[in-house]
Amino acid sequence: ITAFDFNGLTPAVTGTVNEGAKTIALTVPYGTDVTALVPSITHTGASVFPDTGVAQNFTSPVIYTVKAADNSTQTYTVTVTVAHSTAKAITAFDFNGLTPAVTGTVNEGAKTIALTVPYGTDVTALVPSITHTGASVSPNTGEAQNFTSPVTYTVTAADSSTQQYSVTVTVALSTAKAITSFTFNGLTPAVTGTVNEGAKTIALTVPYGTDVTALVSSITHTGASVSPNTGVAQNFTSPVTYTVTAADSSIQQYSVTVKVGVSSNSNLSALSISSGTLSPAFANGTKSYTASEGHGVSSITVTPTVTDSNATVTVNGTTIASGNASGVINLNVGANIITVVVTAQDGATTSTYTVTVTRAGASSGGSSSGSSSGGTTPATTQPSRNTIVVVNGKEQNAGKETQKTEGGKSIVTVAVDNKAVESKIDEAIKANTTGTGNVIQIPVADTKSEVAKVELTGDIVKKLEENTFDVSVKRDNVEYIIPAEEFTISKVAENLGLKEKNLSDIKVEVKISKLDEKAVERYNEVAKANGAELVFPPVEFEIVAKTTNTDGRTKEQSINKFSNYVERVMEIPAGVDPSKITTGIVFNTDGTYSHVPTEVYQKDGKWYARLNSLTNSDYSVIWNPVTVKSVENHWAKDAVNDMASRLVIFNPEEFEPNKAITRADFAEYIVRALGLYREGLTHDNNFKDISDSGERTLAILIANEYGIVSGYSDGTFRGDNRITREEAMAMYQRAMKITNLVGSNENRYQNYTDYSEVSDWAKTNVKNVLSAHVFNGTSETKISPKASLTYAEAAQAIRNLLVESKLISE
Repeated sequence: ITAFDFNGLTPAVTGTVNEGAKTIALTVPYGTDVTALVPSITHTGASVFPDTGVAQNFTSPVIYTVKAADNSTQTYTVTVTVAHSTAKAITAFDFNGLTPAVTGTVNEGAKTIALTVPYGTDVTALVPSITHTGASVSPNTGEAQNFTSPVTYTVTAADSSTQQYSVTVTVALSTAKAITSFTFNGLTPAVTGTVNEGAKTIALTVPYGTDVTALVSSITHTGASVSPNTGVAQNFTSPVTYTVTAADSSIQQYSVTVKVGVSSNSNLSALSISSGTLSPAFANGTKSYTASEGHGVSSITVTPTVTDSNATVTVNGTTIASGNASGVINLNVGANIITVVVTAQDGATTSTYTVTVTRAGASSGGSSSGSSSGGTTPATTQPSRNTIVVVNGKEQNAGKETQKTEGGKSIVTVAVDNKAVESKIDEAIKANTTGTGNVIQIPVADTKSEVAKVELTGDIVKKLEENTFDVSVKRDNVEYIIPAEEFTISKVAENLGLKEKNLSDIKVEVKISKLDEKAVERYNEVAKANGAELVFPPVEFEIVAKTTNTDGRTKEQSINKFSNYVERVMEIPAGVDPSKITTGIVFNTDGTYSHVPTEVYQKDGKWYARLNSLTNSDYSVIWNPVTVKSVENHWAKDAVNDMASRLVIFNPEEFEPNKAITRADFAEYIVRALGLYREGLTHDNNFKDISDSGERTLAILIANEYGIVSGYSDGTFRGDNRITREEAMAMYQRAMKITNLVGSNENRYQNYTDYSEVSDWAKTNVKNVLSAHVFNGTSETKISPKASLTYAEAAQAIRNLLVESKLISE
């Protein structure tokens, strides 16, 4: 054999013939399939076997036999070797141990690999996962390396050739750009802001009188820089925008709002009377004055002037304008005490001034027996009697009930005996191992006095709070039930400037007052003007905490806002049809009234209305049937008519049940339904697209204050926008937190085949609202999360919320 070639390969491979050894050797390229190679053979014989052009399997050596013309033969052994691979490329280089994993970018031409790891990653011991085409790589895959500087990796091919790659790891720049602290350290004391990271707002309240036009802030942030910079004075008359720039050049803006606190100045700068002379002459710090009048002076006026124009002042309980004379005060013969009370802007600090005017008797020496119709009638006190206090059903003589007339009003006061009631509380705690259901009932025997007042000291209130007691004050046909925790006595003490150990210095007064005839008549007229009828006389509920300082000044704070619903139970008068009780109402400061959630129930043959409210004020019960014509044949007829009768649906004539409800109208409905709506009150308006005088402004601001609705990141509310059903369920879930409603049917969401369409952010809300049976599907199997909520659906879900929360009757 003179030649042995594989011409079918590219390039062709030619064998090396060793004639002496009768061997032929060929080396084919790496990866060649040697199981069916076709040789081209040149020889000098007559024939060769196997023949040229016939495929053979060269996995092992193959014997070829050449026969000469004289029939002699010669054999050759043909051996084919496959060349070693030259491959030595890195195809993948990853840090799978990081979260998330980081994949490198391989530049095969430049033989470089680049990776960027998250900010904060420790690059001194990173473990790579390497994929390559060679026989080995060094350093090996899975071995930790220090990537502070570039690391060289060498790949060795099967043919022992090598290739190097330079691996460079870059740490990403920080994205952090949060303001974590914003303080005015230059003020005394320093004022620290409240950072709302979600809303990207910072709020600070500086002391009354602070000049906000050049305040210097101390800012702590996680970014690379902040503008305006920390330590640079700014004018905070309006909100100031601060921009934090991160190391990666991204930015975040914060709106900083500074409010000036209210004044605690409750002093007078002047005090005068229309006749006679004050003794001593008016001076700052002096609270008690006297004056003498002849018998011929039967009345005077008092003119007080406040030091701080934001303070308010009353004379014998009647509010007057600072610097103006009071109404005429009639004088009896003898001492007449006139009380001037100044209440500071903060509403908690008060100062009481007294002017004792002594009117001389007639010259004949006779005495006057006439009575005064003014607020200066001397107080008359009747003998006291023992009071029964009931602790968890057990009665105890633990107080005194005293009647007196003061300022023309009859007042009955129950003063609880601390020692007696405290021992009964201790007994009740030991007997009630569950720690729940504790109630202290303080009944008022007197039913005729206009004002019934129960007095508890702050330390007793704290003990009741710590042991989860409800405080029940009952007089005649009205009961007021307050969870002791709602007195927030520790916070009250702080506001009054007292320490926790001095709670006994606080007197907490719980009042239930009948209104005078003029007020009742006025409220009746308001109800009639709105097509309603009062079925229970209006009653005022009030809680006031008071303390007297060593200088004789009295500070007081009204407790008029609660975190949980507080009950007022009114016994319906005999002869009143309970079916004609629509709802309880609260009278607003402007003379209007609003719905409060009310449950009507029967007990021991009597009917009662339980009013649930988060505030104190004047309350009553009305009959107010409303029929909404647009739902006469609608599936939501009953719910809509009920909500309209309860004053929740404020526009029954314009109600369109199948129309998509707007964000503004939804806010109005939910606030009215929960009894949060109050005309005459003011609230902060942080929405740039909501007018202070808009029709829905008050409801929007209240709903936002209670966390039921929120605005958008650009500072708008977009009241005309529609609400999807999943958005509505999120709002109902927030309302459930106010009513303390927790669902019991956790798997109800599984009934709806389109639950998977609910957005991830809304899934928990949707589950909770469905679990509580507040919300229903558009069919038995569809929840339709992306569809718009209609007015009818909103009304039905609101009614469901109130019923399931046990705030109204089913």
